[in-house]
Amino acid sequence: MELGLQPRQRVKGEVELPKTAFISNFSMTIDGRTYVGAVKEKEVAHKVYTDAVSRGHSAGIVTASGRLMEKFGVSVSVASRSTVTFQLTYEELLRRRLGYYHLLLKIQPRQLVEDFQIEVLIAETQAISFLDTEGTFLTDDMMQMVEKSYSGTRGRVLFKPPLAAQRPCSGCTATLLNGEFTVKYDVDRSSYASDIQIVNGYFVHFFAPANLPQIPKRVVFVIDVSRSMRGRKIQQTREALGRIVDDLHRDDYFNVITFSSNVASWKKSLVWANSANVENAKQYIAKMETSGGNWGTLGMQVEK
Repeated sequence: MELGLQPRQRVKGEVELPKTAFISNFSMTIDGRTYVGAVKEKEVAHKVYTDAVSRGHSAGIVTASGRLMEKFGVSVSVASRSTVTFQLTYEELLRRRLGYYHLLLKIQPRQLVEDFQIEVLIAETQAISFLDTEGTFLTDDMMQMVEKSYSGTRGRVLFKPPLAAQRPCSGCTATLLNGEFTVKYDVDRSSYASDIQIVNGYFVHFFAPANLPQIPKRVVFVIDVSRSMRGRKIQQTREALGRIVDDLHRDDYFNVITFSSNVASWKKSLVWANSANVENAKQYIAKMETSGGNWGTLGMQVEK
């Protein structure tokens, strides 16, 4: 992405996002003019960036790394005294865990920020019944600065600490804002045991009945590893199955079966979903590769 300005200084920014999120838009506004980024292969993007900088143009690039969190960084060369604004938009499917939806934000400005602000706006299809926040870096005084409100299907969280509250001591130049900020909420489920959300022609059907006892399960995951699953398909399957196995209860028993031209199983029989077996299964799943002919099935068999 070339910006056509004579470089005078290098500006860098960095933000960490959940591994399950994906960027849907990245843009830079320099002195009132907006430049929208394009998604390219890593090697191609890096070449475009280095070529633009070497020719004296301004350019930006987003890189990603990390295991549990994605780290997105931007490095841009701009003319002296220019005003630069970065806008990053990402989307994420929130998981309901321990009775609440959790939105995790990684806060790491690395310096005191005069106009620091976190604002979270929640819009649900069902009435919000609970809303709270927590943070690994929040002091007792900072907790009093977090504004939380909800009414009907709308909720809002606002955190805007002044400079004095960001300092670990009077006169310090370091910042206390370094860690995780979590928003958790839930919706009224007294009238609904499920919810359907439709966006851009796709739908997600959530089932979340209340007060159900934990029922031990016997689960067999049957996974297609044929050539039709090559590339992004097998990668998504590995990631999804790894998370599903990680959510198994300790009273469950499970096994993994793969098929293409041949059928193979992880274990000879169902095994107990203790921590050792779950970790071993995740390692097995992470190494699954495609082979054989073309099929087209992913499924699981559950016995209660």
